[in-house]
Amino acid sequence: MTQQLEDAWVKDIFTTDELKEYAQFEAQLKERATPESKAQFEQEWYALVEQFKGHLKDDPNSAVGIKLGKKMMDWVNKIYGKEYAHLRSKKFEQGFAKGKGLDQHGLTPAIVEWMDKAIDAYWYDRLYTTLSRVGTLPKEEVAQQWDSVLEEMYGNHAPGKQELVRLAWRDDKVSEEAKAWLAQHYPSLQRDS
Repeated sequence: MTQQLEDAWVKDIFTTDELKEYAQFEAQLKERATPESKAQFEQEWYALVEQFKGHLKDDPNSAVGIKLGKKMMDWVNKIYGKEYAHLRSKKFEQGFAKGKGLDQHGLTPAIVEWMDKAIDAYWYDRLYTTLSRVGTLPKEEVAQQWDSVLEEMYGNHAPGKQELVRLAWRDDKVSEEAKAWLAQHYPSLQRDS
């Protein structure tokens, strides 16, 4: 099975079940790909990499970093969707971030490090902005925005979403009002003291 995978090194980071899912993901990707869409996919990827490369001297937590982090996540989520978001994250964190497959994707350790920080800056900006709206917007509107961010981050992967809520409860940058709102929004989760 791994002989057929485009990134064969994923066999070193995925569990057996994840490897099956990844093979299914790649098969679906190939099924819907045309020569034109594949060329566009590669063109978009390398253009993104060049944009990141052009900003390596900038602060990844700046407005430009957040903007590029969003661009990257929009592009990646278009490819992986909600169903395979957990594989996307693991491939980046345990693959690219650890130096696997960089050359074949036009990446270097410096680009991946900056990219990782910019993506984190984008997520933190979205999460803190959404939670700062607790008490100023109707609860339903905040819930819709919050759920949208979590869908983008974790797709259908509930454990990732739950862990993020637990992290928010421990985060000093999150207001007590927002933490109480999270507790109401996730009544089945235990809040750490």
